[in-house]
Amino acid sequence: MVSTERPLISVIIATYNASQFIDRTLRSVASQELEGYVVEVVLVDGASTDDTVDRVRASGLPVVVRSEPDDGIYDAMNIGAEMASGRWVQFLNAGDTYSRTDSLLRVARVIDRVAGTGVTWAVAGAQNLQGGAGPARVIENLPYKRLRHLFGLQPHCHQACWFSTERFRALGGHQLDMGIVADYDLIARFGSDRRPASVNHVVIDYLGGGVSEVPAREIADRLHEARSRRFELGRLARTADRGASRVIGLLNGLRIRAGMVRRRYQVRRTD
Repeated sequence: MVSTERPLISVIIATYNASQFIDRTLRSVASQELEGYVVEVVLVDGASTDDTVDRVRASGLPVVVRSEPDDGIYDAMNIGAEMASGRWVQFLNAGDTYSRTDSLLRVARVIDRVAGTGVTWAVAGAQNLQGGAGPARVIENLPYKRLRHLFGLQPHCHQACWFSTERFRALGGHQLDMGIVADYDLIARFGSDRRPASVNHVVIDYLGGGVSEVPAREIADRLHEARSRRFELGRLARTADRGASRVIGLLNGLRIRAGMVRRRYQVRRTD
């Protein structure tokens, strides 16, 4: 079934002084072959002082634009979700792109297939472009495993998730007091609903190097605090969780660095 009444998906792009990267994201959105599916683009800009908004308006792509001060990236995403008219929402940052011209079509077909089943979110494969500083890295976010994700053993890609707009609003969107792990917390809450629909293809190339690219120890501590609050852990459980979180964070950091070294070595060998 092809959606004709309202957009199936609202793609929400949060920006601030993003003129260096916004063009590539808009070009990628414009290149999507949708075969009749309707997709809306909403840009929430934090009152950029560069020409980000001018570039968006000059792109020729129909975009709903808001450019006003906000309280950070997750606040901007929440604002975008309130503005959205699509049945589902996706969140991108400037510099993120779709892997193929049929990426959104693959997602739309899966979303249509689960309509009426109670599924409230979907997950697709993604690769991290590492800010353009190294070889792309496919992340191991599929299939989604709730407990592994909760304890930091499975990475997630916020940009490779699609959420029911109605359910997103009912859950209160991103919780701003969660700070840089607000995306993790959102996915954890959706994971409490039921398993997501899976789009078993890499469909997102995310730029990386952004708000969540911080030291592993800090991420581990933030994830621990999010779990402690969300699940109301007692003192002993908090102590155990903090220790486990730091060990897992250290191991994840070592694994990622080892993978980066291996990929760079492979790239040099092929040159």
